[in-house]
Amino acid sequence: MPLFFAISGYLYRKKRIGIFYKDVLFRLIIPWLVLGGFPCLLSTPFYGVFHTKDFLIKLLIGKVFWFMPCFILGLIIHDAIIRISRTSWHVIGLSTLAMLLGFIADREGLGEIGMINRAFVVQVFFLIGSLFKQKEKVLIDTNWCYLAFFAVLYIALCMYGHFKYPGDCIDVHLNRYFDFPLNMFCVYLGCFLFFTVFCKLNIGSRLLSFLGSNTLVLYMWHGYAISLILMILKRVGFSFSPSILSGLVLTIGACVICGGCSFVLNRFCPWTVGKKR
Repeated sequence: MPLFFAISGYLYRKKRIGIFYKDVLFRLIIPWLVLGGFPCLLSTPFYGVFHTKDFLIKLLIGKVFWFMPCFILGLIIHDAIIRISRTSWHVIGLSTLAMLLGFIADREGLGEIGMINRAFVVQVFFLIGSLFKQKEKVLIDTNWCYLAFFAVLYIALCMYGHFKYPGDCIDVHLNRYFDFPLNMFCVYLGCFLFFTVFCKLNIGSRLLSFLGSNTLVLYMWHGYAISLILMILKRVGFSFSPSILSGLVLTIGACVICGGCSFVLNRFCPWTVGKKR
């Protein structure tokens, strides 16, 4: 999740405020509500109106598909920070302040509706992506030997965290960071490696934009796809015990189903995935 927010900060482009909010509405909010609410509406005859109403309320406040309201609000906050900042240092200072406010709000139990407190916390990840975008030329010129050294360092730090804090991991949803300085350094180093490789291969923005615009269906519907696969397997009498192989099969199957749905929606209803005809 930190990498996704960093990618969003990397791809962010300042636009006229009216165009920005129009894009937020048609490319994010409408697809989120349509893709999130449509399957639930289809199930109304089976589960009843009250179930549908309860699900739609949870959808709006971030109890289900928490990432979407968090991302939308986070992007709006990031845009506001960029607009009122005169220098990169202002962006750094305001993003850090936003992160601290998010942690304070979470500790006090404030801002849970719509994942508002998380949207403030993730400003540090938007910031990382934004800073790497400004230093694209430096990333491209980075020597592969240095890159290999930082890759080894990154792996070593991840292994250190794994053995020192067994079972713990970064959880943006729960706002849980088991060793904040180590976590942030690993996130920064991992993003550095990711963006540097993409920039050096000259596929950065093009590929990232493509992935970002074609993963919404996968994120919103992969759970339904997995449930469908398990239901079909159960109907044909196939036993499916949890394992790495079964997880791989479910992942591939969900990608295939969601990929097909994404193709159909892009072809016949592009507005549902935030695109124009």
